[in-house]
Amino acid sequence: MNLFGDTIQGRRGSRVRIFFNGIGLEGYTLEPVSIALYYNGFKVLGRSKKLYRMRGFYSLNPQDRLMLAKVGGEYVNPCEVLCQEGQEVHVDLSVPFLVKLFSPFLDGYFQHRKLLKNKILWSLTVDKIKKLANHPKIGDMGAQKTGKILEVESDVVVVGGGLSGLVATYTISKLGLRVLLIDDSPALGGRMRYDHMDIPGISMPREDLLRDLLNRITTSENVRILTRTVFTGLFEDYPTAYSEYDKVLYILKAKAYIIATGLVDVPCIFRNNDLPGVFSGSTVLEMINYYGVEPGRRGLIIGLSQNSLRIAEQLKRLGIDIVLVSRLKHKNMECNLSKIGEYVGNVREIQASGKTCIERVNIIHDGRRDEVKVDFIACSAFSIPDVRILNQLNSKIVFLDNVGFIPIHDEYMHLKDNIFIAGGVSGSPYSILHLIEGEIAALSVAYNLGVRDAEPLVEEKIKEYRFKLGEMNIKWKNKIFEISRSGLIENTSFTYPPTLFIEKPGRDAFICFCEDITTEDISRTVYEKGFRTLELVKRILGVCTGRCQGRLCMVNASLYVSYLSNLDPDQVGLTKARAPT
Repeated sequence: MNLFGDTIQGRRGSRVRIFFNGIGLEGYTLEPVSIALYYNGFKVLGRSKKLYRMRGFYSLNPQDRLMLAKVGGEYVNPCEVLCQEGQEVHVDLSVPFLVKLFSPFLDGYFQHRKLLKNKILWSLTVDKIKKLANHPKIGDMGAQKTGKILEVESDVVVVGGGLSGLVATYTISKLGLRVLLIDDSPALGGRMRYDHMDIPGISMPREDLLRDLLNRITTSENVRILTRTVFTGLFEDYPTAYSEYDKVLYILKAKAYIIATGLVDVPCIFRNNDLPGVFSGSTVLEMINYYGVEPGRRGLIIGLSQNSLRIAEQLKRLGIDIVLVSRLKHKNMECNLSKIGEYVGNVREIQASGKTCIERVNIIHDGRRDEVKVDFIACSAFSIPDVRILNQLNSKIVFLDNVGFIPIHDEYMHLKDNIFIAGGVSGSPYSILHLIEGEIAALSVAYNLGVRDAEPLVEEKIKEYRFKLGEMNIKWKNKIFEISRSGLIENTSFTYPPTLFIEKPGRDAFICFCEDITTEDISRTVYEKGFRTLELVKRILGVCTGRCQGRLCMVNASLYVSYLSNLDPDQVGLTKARAPT
């Protein structure tokens, strides 16, 4: 287990030979199969479930399991499984004849067409759909049994091993409480593992800060660490976590929980946004800085933010050409991009194209169309709190324009009952705030569990926190704190989905990649069926019911329905996710 996630030059681990559809390739033992395939030029990991479109990976997060591949005889997420000597990987890229024949009529809305309202035709169609759907048959999956069921007792469970989670873990352990730290990645550190630029507002260099935190928690007798483990939720019977890697189901028994699951880079919506070579911004950084694999030689970064600029600068250092695009006009820019790359503003639509992967994009802006040759796209227009766990709890969550769906919490980072939050999941945009929130959440938990010495410390930290919020002009946090006290939620203004780069709905602009749901499908559901809540749209189309359980599509779907129906996003709402499948 590599807890430290040390950055090394080039590939990670020992060289091995794997076989992709019978072709021998070079891989390394500490990198996922998907990375090895991409490095060797195999960007297509399979075809989509309903439309059989070629797909790759968007994210390396194990919970963003958009595709399954047959690795070593089992259907698994190729972004989770590490390379091994002699490993056989098989991907079926064939398309059934009937799918080819009827492809012009296939979409996420086809079951609601008038022709299929006939009961006999519908029963025949459903039977055929089950046979043609591109997902492994139950018999082919094999019995993936849980090897062990273990009970784990602790005073506090911290979910998420990024900056705020590490700080919270160390602070709690220092106060003499037992803490269990759970993270779904192979190594702790979150974004600090692969974002090589120093953290604004923190004097200590990034790598020194990460190493210091890891040294402190790994040498503490009060800390237990579970990596490669997904926290599945706070259920009525008991909270659970599961490690696919170790085949262990953990039953958790703790007095308090700190959720520090961070942010999610929401996919951008543009034509052919499902082509292999479209990644989240964080994934691009992880590829180059952690696994030593370049996503390409010329890339398009969508979005103009602190995050996108950090990505662009680190790509530029490697000699990779960059084009940044956003909806902002040139006159609204407050930064000099000449040292990073070309900038195109006032973008209305993006059209990607390529035979099997990204080869070029057409950018429509300022009344004209420009074609740009690129071999990858990084989506960095909108990062939102990962509220999947909090949404399971029926927590109060409100939408703030240009911020996202934010869980209601107070200055003590208290969410509800014995649950606290910290870091990106609270909506805070800067790492210095994540660090302080980790300390506040830990001290608040300790005080609630009877550590009286924590009270003056948490009050002091809250003063520092409020000062930083004022210094950074983050006024919306005060609104969240006020709602937590009053319980009153006002209607919020909403202008335009920040990830939307199409001028009209299309069959090739996807919102839900797992279930092949497009903007046209959602548009027809809103206008023809009259459905205005995401829960109803979900029941009709199946959006948010795929393998990622809405982690990548839920916010995009909600905001797009809001945009089409001219409703407040809080009225459209979110959907409740199940445990990861």
